[in-house]
Amino acid sequence: MISEWRLNALLSGRRPDRVPIFPFELRGFAAVDAGYPIADAYRDAALSFGVQVRALEQYGLDGFPRYSYGAYGGWEFGGEVQFPESEWQQAPTVRRHPAPDEEAVLALETPDPASSGCLPIALAFSRLARQHGRSVIPPINGVFTTAGNVCGLDKLCRWTIRKPELAHRLLRVVTEHLVQVVELWVSTFGARIWGWTSEPSCSNQVISARTFEEFVLPYEKELHERMLGLGIRHILSHICGDQNLNLQHWARIPMGEPGVVTFGHEVDLDRAIEYMGATCIIAGNVEPAILQNGTRSSVYAACAAAIEKGKRAPLGFVLMPGCSTPPYAKSDSVRTMVEAATELGGYS
Repeated sequence: MISEWRLNALLSGRRPDRVPIFPFELRGFAAVDAGYPIADAYRDAALSFGVQVRALEQYGLDGFPRYSYGAYGGWEFGGEVQFPESEWQQAPTVRRHPAPDEEAVLALETPDPASSGCLPIALAFSRLARQHGRSVIPPINGVFTTAGNVCGLDKLCRWTIRKPELAHRLLRVVTEHLVQVVELWVSTFGARIWGWTSEPSCSNQVISARTFEEFVLPYEKELHERMLGLGIRHILSHICGDQNLNLQHWARIPMGEPGVVTFGHEVDLDRAIEYMGATCIIAGNVEPAILQNGTRSSVYAACAAAIEKGKRAPLGFVLMPGCSTPPYAKSDSVRTMVEAATELGGYS
């Protein structure tokens, strides 16, 4: 079994031959591995798609090419992003936030889901994916993370305390925009696409579980419900960072039948299975720093530990980095992940 087949087997309730290996965010690594600047994987849809397919096939990875970035929202709402230009920059960052103050937030409107920011590039990427029989995924992130990119995460966190009405206003506009993007993807490609969210900014390293319950849960839940209401069957949600205190709330957010939830190394997979294993495929959670800086033995050991726990997940397990595959990860580390899944991840 190759490519997306193992993932599709889990989604249909069947056991694949072994634990799939999902590289998660592969763009930067795939570009560097093919000899291109990281920025090209974000500026050029055809190049980004091509280098990701090359990496998936070269390393024997399961999964699909995808276009998006963690700074989503900054450019799309009218600000500016900086594409990576040096070895110290591994992904786009927000250079100018489009709504950095109260007046700008009150005037904020939803941008055009077809022409704003990265969305034309993402549409071109999705058309290539459909033409080549690959999965199609909208380029969005979660509501709180996107809102933080619109105004600045530090300001959003302060507003949840000092100006909660303003924070809610921003989160409402962002929610409507993300739904509009998914609606465009469904109208263009049909409902047989993935739903997707990624929420690093609501980790407990940034906000409390109480703040999550008030400012993340209702909007993220609504976003997921509206995606599923459009006919999307499966949502992949990356629950990034230390979200141990938030898991009780994440368990209340619908992910599909089944969904896929992925975790960083800060969340123990036993705990993830306890809260979400009954309704979701569990994925994770090899620390990305180990893939970039670790030895072959340390990578293998981290994969082995994840597989040992993950294989107990009732609906299945996917081995993956705890976040993006680092652009400068060792190629041998990626091969070692495949080796560990092949040797240890088989189902009897």
